Amino acid sequence: MLELPDKQDNPWAVLSISNSWKTLPPMLWSAQAPEFSPVEDLIDISPMALRLLQLDVQQLRTHVEGVSTLKNLHAGNILLPGMSPLAQKYAGHRHGIFNDRIGDGRSLLLGEVATPLGRMEMYLKGGGRTPYALRGDGYLGLRSAIKEYLVSHALYGIGIPTSLPLSLCNHERKIFRNQLEKSATVISLSPSHARVGHFEWLAARGSAAGMKALIAHLGGCYGEGGDMSVEQFFKHSVQR
Repeated sequence: MLELPDKQDNPWAVLSISNSWKTLPPMLWSAQAPEFSPVEDLIDISPMALRLLQLDVQQLRTHVEGVSTLKNLHAGNILLPGMSPLAQKYAGHRHGIFNDRIGDGRSLLLGEVATPLGRMEMYLKGGGRTPYALRGDGYLGLRSAIKEYLVSHALYGIGIPTSLPLSLCNHERKIFRNQLEKSATVISLSPSHARVGHFEWLAARGSAAGMKALIAHLGGCYGEGGDMSVEQFFKHSVQR
């Protein structure tokens, strides 16, 4: 992978990044690097997302090194200092049937960024196969990526809590989704990307220790402390 240029030459280097998900039991994640895939175009960078990261919108959109770094991050050709990518493991229901073999099949948690407003997880979608991809190829079609990018911004804009896309790229690789089309990647931000399926996975495995660790982690994500009981966390989640 490429090395990140000096801080004075790159606005991304000022971010403080870690990955506390790796402190959770290994049954909840697998380390996984993104697959290299050359970027054709950086389609958009979200001003709203940049403001969440306390980055100057105008500076970054016109900063040659900054734009190049973001494209390389989408391409799987660079990681920012502190990033330690992983795929999350969870369970869920597909077509009404419980499935405990699933997880992030084409998404990776790159790391979490410390901001004055709280931590923000940075997720890369479409970066290739993971251990939980099953029969999927791990890629994301451009049409689906554009829909996700626009709808997520619309939901966020009207006050419905959701992940907020940071940037969207299309790639040189072509994939087949009912027709041949360009592949794409989306990087998104959220205080947490935890799913109901994480709890379903731990419950299916009978892991009380894992459940306690996950609840403590999520309490920290949302600034609520890590000493809530399972019952308190459930009631609080319903209220939210």
